[in-house]
Amino acid sequence: RFSISWEWSVRYTHYHEIENLQDALMDLGLKKPSLDLDLWVSAEERRKAKMKFRNWKIKGKIVAIGIGASQERKRWPVENFAKVLNAIQATGLLIGGPEDSIYYRELSRLCPQNVINACGATLRQTIALLEHCDVFLGNDSGPKHLAAAMGLPVVEVNFHPRRGNSSHVSS
Repeated sequence: RFSISWEWSVRYTHYHEIENLQDALMDLGLKKPSLDLDLWVSAEERRKAKMKFRNWKIKGKIVAIGIGASQERKRWPVENFAKVLNAIQATGLLIGGPEDSIYYRELSRLCPQNVINACGATLRQTIALLEHCDVFLGNDSGPKHLAAAMGLPVVEVNFHPRRGNSSHVSS
């Protein structure tokens, strides 16, 4: 067994961390790895997602809402998601783990337009559902990374870095 350690300077602070790590690999003389990701969904999973959207009879824009987060301080308040959905008059597709379903009732109460609860869908079902969305709006979470990997436009809302106060002007 052996280990290697080295330090490198981060060239650009506005890059995503993965891009900084790519630079580090190149500094070691290695080929820059591709950022292309493949997410596999079967034709049957796509067909089922399409049927769900047909049954939901959605008109207009669909915003995937990633309302969950691993820490409470990383979770944007439900009222803020509702304000965005109401302002753009879009349907919200709530995605996340089964534990995130607790936010559905409050979000649907605050939004006169349609809000759909898809929390608890499997990973592949979530991917198939995201294929029908126009944009992802959510916290730093697994669904956000899925949406980004799919090339879906992503708006990540995040907490203020110093105290995690979601009502802070910089949040």
